[in-house]
Amino acid sequence: MNTPAKIIADSSALEAVCKSQYHSDVFTNLPFSTTNVCVEEVNRNKSMASGTREEALGQVLDYIRSGDTTVFPTGIEYAPYVEHQGEESIVWTLENADTTNVMYIFLFDGPASDELKNIVAGGKIEVSTPGRPYELVWQGGFITEDECHKAIREIATEEGWKGEQLVDPLRHIEYDDVF
Repeated sequence: MNTPAKIIADSSALEAVCKSQYHSDVFTNLPFSTTNVCVEEVNRNKSMASGTREEALGQVLDYIRSGDTTVFPTGIEYAPYVEHQGEESIVWTLENADTTNVMYIFLFDGPASDELKNIVAGGKIEVSTPGRPYELVWQGGFITEDECHKAIREIATEEGWKGEQLVDPLRHIEYDDVF
């Protein structure tokens, strides 16, 4: 059985990352994985989307098809329009798979993020927002600090966020310590 990569992201986090012009730097330099359920959510959402959202979802699917994103099978059968199914598939993965190499979980859903933080409490897995991948590629020297901030602002603008909700404080862990 395959195991998830160092980063697990749900469908909305993958979509958010692709709403910045620097998404290729993230996907090229970070080892992403997602679940089969999240991929099905991306497929369904793309079929109903238009404009920037449709383009971002298409980019996610391109990264998945290219093999740049590992798709982890879960024991959850996808059912369209069931709320929080992607997040539940990540919980299933944490409870049923070998996640010893997982270091980050990226989500866009606040309540699901809180639930996952409780599940991984005291562990080595950080649960964070879609802004964190840009901080990591900045720390790794793949984008500049200005590009990192611009990427996070692009995501915030596209998602309609106000304030600093998208940005978690930088941890004391550096890209080189992780990857």
